[in-house]
Amino acid sequence: MKPLTLRMAQATQAARATQAISVLALAAGLSTPAFAALTGDYGTGHWTTTNTAGGNGSVVATPDSVEMTSSDFSLVDALPVESWLSHAITVTQDTQLSFDWHYRTDDMSSSFDVFGYTINGVFTQLSRDGLSFLDLQSGRQSLTVSAGSTFAWSLRSLDSEGGAAVVTLDGLSAVAAVPEPSSYALIVAGLGWLGWRSRRVGRREEPVEKAG
Repeated sequence: MKPLTLRMAQATQAARATQAISVLALAAGLSTPAFAALTGDYGTGHWTTTNTAGGNGSVVATPDSVEMTSSDFSLVDALPVESWLSHAITVTQDTQLSFDWHYRTDDMSSSFDVFGYTINGVFTQLSRDGLSFLDLQSGRQSLTVSAGSTFAWSLRSLDSEGGAAVVTLDGLSAVAAVPEPSSYALIVAGLGWLGWRSRRVGRREEPVEKAG
């Protein structure tokens, strides 16, 4: 039977190893929870809808889908004005965001109503220009948004008249970004070091039998 001091030393090493593994996993981002659709930190209450230049665009959002309608006035209501409709959130962690988008317009051309997304003020267009109101557009987009960044779905109306564009977003998913390979390497190296240290301490604690 092992001496009491040896068993206590090994138990202490095991507890330290468990704590160290938890710290390494946390550092690699493995303990970050995932979100299905727009829930948790990505729930609809965390998003903000804005119109620029007095536009009348609208957003209807649920955890499973978002519908955006671009600004559109009748020809006698107002002078043509460019307006942006945005549905935005500032993310709290590195996030892999995925969504399906479906676009249609009642305007003469899709060039008058442009859909895409914006990260920290930089717009990326997803819809295609030059298509008629008879042409439906769709696609799926996946991207990584860094913690602290502001992400928005954006719908730009060039003149806010002649017919609105409608974009439906579904297939929504927000999950913790996959750690970089270097993070996994850090965990493996840390586990190897803990194993080596435990064996070394165990050998140091082994009693020396006296000859006789």
